[in-house]
Amino acid sequence: MREIIQVNIGEAGIRIGDNLIRKLYSNLKEQDIFFEKLNESNNQYGNKDIQRLYQESMTNGLIKPRAVFFDLDPESQNILTNSIQDKLINTESTYFGLESSANNCIRGEITIGKDILENCMEIILRQAEQCDNIQGVIVNHSISGGTGSGLGGSLISRIQIELGIKACMSNMIFPSNNAVDEIIVSPYNAVYGMHTCMEYLSIGNVITNVGLQNHCRYNKRIENPGIPEINDLITDGLSILFQHLMQRNTSGRVLDLQDLCNSLQQLPDLRYMTPSLVVDTYSSLMYSDEKTIANELTKSAFDKSYQFNHGAYSKLQDAIPQSFQVSSHMYSGQAQIRDVMTTLKQMTTVIQQKSEPQMYLMNDNFFVSIQDSLIARRDEEEYSKLKVFSLSQDYAMVNVFQELAENFDKLYSKRAFLHWYLGEGPSEGFFGESREDLANIIQRYEENYNQNQNSVHIDE
Repeated sequence: MREIIQVNIGEAGIRIGDNLIRKLYSNLKEQDIFFEKLNESNNQYGNKDIQRLYQESMTNGLIKPRAVFFDLDPESQNILTNSIQDKLINTESTYFGLESSANNCIRGEITIGKDILENCMEIILRQAEQCDNIQGVIVNHSISGGTGSGLGGSLISRIQIELGIKACMSNMIFPSNNAVDEIIVSPYNAVYGMHTCMEYLSIGNVITNVGLQNHCRYNKRIENPGIPEINDLITDGLSILFQHLMQRNTSGRVLDLQDLCNSLQQLPDLRYMTPSLVVDTYSSLMYSDEKTIANELTKSAFDKSYQFNHGAYSKLQDAIPQSFQVSSHMYSGQAQIRDVMTTLKQMTTVIQQKSEPQMYLMNDNFFVSIQDSLIARRDEEEYSKLKVFSLSQDYAMVNVFQELAENFDKLYSKRAFLHWYLGEGPSEGFFGESREDLANIIQRYEENYNQNQNSVHIDE
């Protein structure tokens, strides 16, 4: 068995994890998969498939997620109240501190976070002991605040060191200049958070609040999306990922987290991905046949308006083109893999002929998985909708890093609010080293992009 543990850190991570578990449970329950002990011949899910993400409760036989929840702020446990009452989450898989990190990454890692680190690791190790052969972890956290960046980095490094796993995927919410981000010192936290965990991550999925807001506005027609709508969008995409991690696809295989990370991380330094989600709206409009819908959704997966991290960087988005080095597409619904692959290869041909100079896609670097929707079959209208969640290595994502670096420099050049952090013990060198790491990441992406552009010019 190749089990996966979900680690949710800080308020943002807990909200995402709680919403994701409730969404998956709702779909499982609708299909009578609420109990782990099932007759494999009577259901599309095998017992072993479910055990990758869930385990059987010793008390009532209900399946429990392999998920843990941590936060320094004791108030965050209120987020899980309904899930605990509904027995979806075990309180033994949660741990909360006595005071918040006050949006300070140093408090989250060194001072207050250090006090609960061992308790958190004990819970994670207890989960790992119940696994036959753990393949990896998926971490949900925001690096804008103190807990997700400070405690999150500490936990990711300890997990890798003590468990020795080869696959660690992080869903990282980055700061952006909009109303949702109310933390003025978030650039300090984010740069430091990237520094503490970058060495131990296999894949980091870069998400911004403004990208999620624009996705909701343009594609869901929600004029003023708030935290509930943003969390729903994130978990809509992650539920497809988790669905592929526990359900056999049309080729009869279950997606392996380690294989997914290895296929996406082409080079050691380029480990940050752009997530995107496209939901079928064509079947109710001008298109009706399955092939055309799959074709349109596949193309839209590369569109900026469907990405989770695009939209905050208007002054840079025209100057920096999209350059997709590698891409993974996970489909939920009715689609044929031959139609999808044909569309991807056609897109590669068109793009490399420079008919779309703002986009470049490397040939044959695709990973595609297709399976039926997890939505209850009795809701035929919802079930028939095709969805695609993709993870792509896109050079245009350097916009996120450049904007973060610019905001960090504005604060750091004036040493604004730096005393909040230095008062917890570290020297200024902590932040200087973190900023250098971010500069190296930007430089590495630029070098890789230029190298690929030169190779295309030579081929032509």
